[in-house]
Order: sequence, then structure tokens, then C-alpha cells
Amino acid sequence: MLTLVLGLLFAGLFLASFQSDRRRLRNGVLLLVAAWFLLQALLDFLIDLNPWFEWLNLVVLVVPVVSIFVFAGFLIANGITMVRREGPGISSFLPMAVGMAVFLAPVVAFLFVLSGQPVLAGLAALAFFLCAYLGCAFVVFLGYALVYSRMRFTPNPAAVIVLGSGLIDGKVPPLLTARLNKALEIYDGVTPVRPVLVPSGGQGPDEPRPESSA
Repeated sequence: MLTLVLGLLFAGLFLASFQSDRRRLRNGVLLLVAAWFLLQALLDFLIDLNPWFEWLNLVVLVVPVVSIFVFAGFLIANGITMVRREGPGISSFLPMAVGMAVFLAPVVAFLFVLSGQPVLAGLAALAFFLCAYLGCAFVVFLGYALVYSRMRFTPNPAAVIVLGSGLIDGKVPPLLTARLNKALEIYDGVTPVRPVLVPSGGQGPDEPRPESSA
């Protein structure tokens, strides 16, 4: 009963925050917590009907572990995409390096636990909880991003902001080109009043001119 009350409470908080501002990331946190408590309440109800459903509790326990590998997989995939679109570089390889580190952290932690050393076991627990936190935070961000992407917005925006992505030898890279093309697509599709196009991006130490100028 408590899990149901908590689930409805967080669901109400989500709806209130959602009505206040749809863009807030805390909406994703409230939505995920509400879904978790409501799922737990549903499992408790099913277990009361038939104890056979107790094995479903493993699903709730496995979610943090699975989220670690989902987070690592997206980081590696993002790094591959950046290398393909922007070419090799530190900013392109960094997501892959972090993804591999997150992916290997639970394996290294497990080996530390097997060693039987208290210090290594403590480091293993710290690494696991850190990766679990990052994984759950990513699941919150990804989950609400999917919800947010399916919301309906006004078809006539006042402005279209294009996020910069860095220049390569002073030229616009493929990633930024795709963003600019999408902005132009929206710009051409709005009538009768055209929105304001705002290309953003400053000038880094390795760039001969600002991204917005390029």
C-alpha cells in the first residue's frame, strides 16, 4: 500500500512540474521514481494473488546493473558517430574512452571483490555505486528525452537556435551541417512570419573564426 501511495504522490509531483515547465530535467526524475513505485505496487499486488510472481522482483533489482551497460553502450556508439561525422580527435574519442571505462568498471569491481582485500572491496563498491548512479541518471535523461520528443509544440516557432559543434580547419563539419540543414528546413516550412535563425558557437583556441560566422 505504501508503494502505491508513494507512486501516486510522485506521479502528482510529476504532473505539477510538467504543467509548470515541460523542459525541466527533474520531470524525468519524478517520472522514473513514480514509475518505479507504481511498478513495485503492481508486483506486490500480483504476489498477493500468486506467490509465483515473486521472481519479477529480480527485474527491479537488475535495472541499475543493466543501466550501467546501456549507458556505456550509448557512450561508445556516440563516440563512433562523432568520429564518423567529425573525424578523429580528442573530443571524438573521449566518449568511447569513458564508455569503455564504465563498461569495464563492474568487471574490475568483481575481480576486486574476489581478491578478498578489504581496501579493494571498498573500491569495488564505490566504483559500482558510481557507475550505477551514472547509469540511472542517463536512463532518466534518455527516458524523458523520448517522452519530450513526442510532445506537440507550436508549428510556428519565433526562433530556431542551432547549437554549435566545433569547426574543422575553420570549416563547418558534417554534424553542424546536418543541424543547419534541419534549421533551414524548419525555417522554410514556417509561414507567413519567418522565425529568427540563431546559429550559436564561440571561437575556440584551435579555431580561426567563430562557429556562428562559419
